[in-house]
Amino acid sequence: MDSHAGLDLAPSRSGTIKLLDLGSDLTARQRLAIRAYVLFDVLLTGIEAPPQPLTRFLSRLAQPEGIMLYIPKTYFTESEQEELNYDERGGIHSQPQSRQHQQLVAGFLIPRALLGGLFASWVRTMDSDASVGAERGKRNIQTLGALIYLGCQKKYELIGSVHDIPGLSSATSDRLTQFGLDKRLVAEVAELIEKLVVFFTQPDAQVSMVERVQSNPFVAGNIKVAPRDHHGEGAEPAVVADEAADTPVSPFGSSASWTRSAP
Repeated sequence: MDSHAGLDLAPSRSGTIKLLDLGSDLTARQRLAIRAYVLFDVLLTGIEAPPQPLTRFLSRLAQPEGIMLYIPKTYFTESEQEELNYDERGGIHSQPQSRQHQQLVAGFLIPRALLGGLFASWVRTMDSDASVGAERGKRNIQTLGALIYLGCQKKYELIGSVHDIPGLSSATSDRLTQFGLDKRLVAEVAELIEKLVVFFTQPDAQVSMVERVQSNPFVAGNIKVAPRDHHGEGAEPAVVADEAADTPVSPFGSSASWTRSAP
């Protein structure tokens, strides 16, 4: 999925088939929640194990106790240097599975690879399309990007500004990253980001597929999106957790459900 191009259904089928109808009876927060949970469903359950080349690279971002990891200073933002206690000689203490190791991995995966790389490339593609649909898609991607950025910040406190990393500002929204989004949704995304980082940093202790599915509240069936007449735009929370979700979860599919108000 390198762009939005080619995603329109054929005219003969578009009137009868809808892949994911996020209708007007859902609030903006509810639609954002669904997009975020579907994305992490793909990231957390799309593969049995991380690609070996990426796993090896990320594992090298850690060194045994007493040994420094040397990374060029220009790679880090000023806030990252401060948070990671960057040594003047270019070293960082980053033991395997330590917080510093997780911060290094999160700093590469989220703001640089996912947002500054993939999301920014999608936004650039849509910038070249003057259609209304492309503009709407761009706003949706930037809003989702802002949510992921805020979740990463809540968990790892790495980046001082979205302008510190190439591509990050275009993949997010200055207004949303400055004034914030739904706090509960940000907190849930922060937990999912941590699980993603653990998935890539602890190959010898990876959780099972079922556990990774259950870690995502949307795909585990623990989220119900309430109708607009129950939760307006200013209501909290945007999504409602089902405290007693007893639907069995399949590692190969989603048991998520949401309620829809009558048209």
